Amino acid sequence: MRKFLKIFKWMVIILTTSILLIITINHFNPAPFLKVTGSFLGAEYSYDERVEQTEEVLSNNTKVYRNVPYASNYPNNYLDIFVPEGDTPTTRPVLFNIHGGGFAWGDKVDDEESVQHFVDEGYIVVSMNYALSPDYLYPVPIIQATEALGYVAENAEQYGIDKNNFVISGGSAGGQLAGQLTIIQTNNEYAEKYGFKVTKDVTIKGVILNCALIDIKRVDHTGFAFTNWLFDGMIRAYFDSNEFKSISEVAEANVIENVNVDFPSTYLTEGTFATFTDQALDFEEKLSSLGIDVTLYITPEESNLAHSYNGDFSTEEAQYNIAQELDFMKKVTQ
Repeated sequence: MRKFLKIFKWMVIILTTSILLIITINHFNPAPFLKVTGSFLGAEYSYDERVEQTEEVLSNNTKVYRNVPYASNYPNNYLDIFVPEGDTPTTRPVLFNIHGGGFAWGDKVDDEESVQHFVDEGYIVVSMNYALSPDYLYPVPIIQATEALGYVAENAEQYGIDKNNFVISGGSAGGQLAGQLTIIQTNNEYAEKYGFKVTKDVTIKGVILNCALIDIKRVDHTGFAFTNWLFDGMIRAYFDSNEFKSISEVAEANVIENVNVDFPSTYLTEGTFATFTDQALDFEEKLSSLGIDVTLYITPEESNLAHSYNGDFSTEEAQYNIAQELDFMKKVTQ
């Protein structure tokens, strides 16, 4: 018994020391923690230039073009393109989706279950990858988003895409990128000021933001200590600054501060635990004040659903939300 207690004591000491060490290192430099964790999660797999471009037909007859490269000076520049019934001669509206993961983790395949709902309703879906922090910092991912959108526009005929019927979507950090990309496309003054390339021959009809980071300065206001700590570290790594709240790049990237009256119709959703509920409420108010059509679905308080709840389709709330998103897509692309 004494031997067991001694071993247990040392295990507790080692575990506690390890946790304190991680917290301390992350406080000064979050990059090592993000890289180690990202590697464990497979975040770097598509940096390999040998990623194979393939085509496949799913059981529901959807044709998927996987790992289609778009021109970029940065890595991870791949798209997955889903075409209903493989019917490229028919011109269809498109959902252009950007995955989340705190700018450090994640992959386009993470959203495949979600976007398949749109394909099933007859929409083309384009899901993009982008270079991840801490290896690649702001503004690399948003530059790549403009490059990916440009590729899709240039090759619209090949995939049967209606260039006048785009909806941009994203969740969490991908929601920030989706919002900023839409601002670039709809706010010429903003695009010119910060030197972003605008794809001129597409029309964005709507935006879908799932648990999106809309106000970067409040990334650590989720109401839960662990997500505050984790998200804060991710943003410090992405902007390479421990004082990110006061730097000009964050003001530039902040969605809520840069929308104007030309921002399109918007669908927002949020949970109520460890997420950006207050940001969604404030963004709804901001868009409404600009006369922009906006719909906000916040899950019931008693459900206590957390950040990115929308991807867990075992819940009634996620099922309800995707139905609302499909209704929104239909409304804005008619």
